[in-house]
Amino acid sequence: MNDKKTSVYRGVIVPMITPFTDRGKIDKISAGKLIRYLIGNGTIPFILGTSGEVYSIAIEERNVLVKTLLESRKEGVPLIVGMGGLTFEDTVRLSNQYFEWGIDTVVLTLPGYFALRDDQIFQYFHELSGKINGDIILYNIPATIHNSLSVEVVNRLSRLENIIGIKDSEFDENRMVESLKLWRNRDDFLYLVGVHELMLQGLTLGANGLVPSTANLVPDLYNKMFALHLEGKYDEVEKIHVRTSEILSLYKNGHLLGESIAILKYLVSLSGLISPNMLPPLTGLTEEEKKDIYLKWEKINNKLK
Repeated sequence: MNDKKTSVYRGVIVPMITPFTDRGKIDKISAGKLIRYLIGNGTIPFILGTSGEVYSIAIEERNVLVKTLLESRKEGVPLIVGMGGLTFEDTVRLSNQYFEWGIDTVVLTLPGYFALRDDQIFQYFHELSGKINGDIILYNIPATIHNSLSVEVVNRLSRLENIIGIKDSEFDENRMVESLKLWRNRDDFLYLVGVHELMLQGLTLGANGLVPSTANLVPDLYNKMFALHLEGKYDEVEKIHVRTSEILSLYKNGHLLGESIAILKYLVSLSGLISPNMLPPLTGLTEEEKKDIYLKWEKINNKLK
């Protein structure tokens, strides 16, 4: 088993929001700043995921963002790129193109729309594995894809050499417990917790890392949280989890996913790193919404100081 192959992914992986210009193009300057900010705070950027509005971004613009990631890289920090919303052929073509450019791993979801049987799901990823010339992290997110990667199917796929882990964003405690019983002692397969509410328990059960969207805003807190976990300071870990849960509630509770991304992007824009522009069909906040969110954020932010 190759521990070195997976060890660089252990920690906090940030599903990075994507900065756009007011003309709907990748804002390369802001994207570079955000990537370096996340890396500088001890986390690993993961571009073109759900929080990055991947399904709204044309292939040409995805290429621009990948090149920006490559230009902003730091030695020892893996380059992770999502492939959501592509056909089978485009997934293979772009994955291999990006590997040739120098990325380290791709994150693959199922296609949306069709309900699929387990045998179809296994076959889909098995065929991709044989055609993609690099490492793959599976991404289970039934809330948007409307199919779940069963633990049994993932376990079979985990035996393929270039499938090195799963980011699991299915809110199912029993599923996580079952998964970690199977994989927590595997040096060649990662389990990454993608549901904030399960992160504290996931760490105690042996998860390899966290993938919190809130880390776009407070990467330092999550980096500290993971470091304290490694030191066995579980009371301190729990305190940080409570604080980050309060931040998450500001943009998640009572909002659709697209609305949550818009609020998160606005909050990050307050730092001056990016502009809060969104791509259709998602929209930004109204001035009234911005005022409301700003006041709530100031209240939370004062507690963090």
